[in-house]
Amino acid sequence: MDKFTAMKAFVRVVEAGTFTKAADSIGVPKAQISRLVQSLEQALRTPLLNRSTRRVIATPDGAAYYECAVRLLNEMEEVEARISRATIYPRGKLRVSVPSEIANAVLLPAMEDFCARYPDIQIDLGVGDRPVDLLGENVDCTLHVGQVTDPSLVARRVGDIRRILCASPTYLERFGVPQNPSDLENGQHRVISYFFKGSVRSEYVLHCDNERRDLVATSTIAVNDGRAMLSAALAGLGVTVISTFMAAPYLAAGTLRLVLPDWHAGAVPLHVVYPPNRRLNAKLRVFNDWVAELLARILTNLPAQEVFAAHSGLAESTTLQSAL
Repeated sequence: MDKFTAMKAFVRVVEAGTFTKAADSIGVPKAQISRLVQSLEQALRTPLLNRSTRRVIATPDGAAYYECAVRLLNEMEEVEARISRATIYPRGKLRVSVPSEIANAVLLPAMEDFCARYPDIQIDLGVGDRPVDLLGENVDCTLHVGQVTDPSLVARRVGDIRRILCASPTYLERFGVPQNPSDLENGQHRVISYFFKGSVRSEYVLHCDNERRDLVATSTIAVNDGRAMLSAALAGLGVTVISTFMAAPYLAAGTLRLVLPDWHAGAVPLHVVYPPNRRLNAKLRVFNDWVAELLARILTNLPAQEVFAAHSGLAESTTLQSAL
């Protein structure tokens, strides 16, 4: 028996919770994983797992062995990295989970830079907005929007996503330019909403300096995807709240305009999150630093001319309506 291979298989089963998920995560047959764990139990002369039809759970001996195995495997990876100079030239596969709007608007357009810097790292980029089980799905890290509530995870805050109100020029020409938040509540305007699981529509909270306004607006259409909100706004369906990094290129091109420029819809934190037992090996560390650098540049240094263009467009539209 290759004890290290068996040890890795056992660790994956404990983290995934089932033999099937463990086998799928590392791309080997379930029977092979089962044989490796059984051989380990036979060598140690003690059961390491309590098996049921739905889930496997480590026995007390198995839990103790798991902690030691994770520590030993991490130390071996670090030793191998130093010997192979992987700390200088990081290599290997990195599995990353990213929300779709960040993947499409931020990460993928900049990914060539990362690939050029670290050509020996292969990234599996999982794109989607569902919650990810980092251990169970064998994911190295994820970009998480909002607060991280699981204290067992390691989270590095890499920026804040600010949200603004936007609409298309055609919409503003048709319905007029809102001058204050109350204009969005009197039925004169259409507001595009976001709905969560169970069809609960979100309510917008607007901020201006120290003033807060809970926007009570009746929405004609609601979607459950950030890029769909952008598409709805571009199609002239109404006023929407959108992240600054998504709106920036359209504000610059004039296909979106800023609405109520003195107000914004708050900001949410963005974190890189990874499990505590995945020490910052070379490939995870360089990706972590690269993402932090990229997001700091994009989220805090959006070109000023985009905002000026939006203000200019609003002013021209307001002047035109006054003249009519």
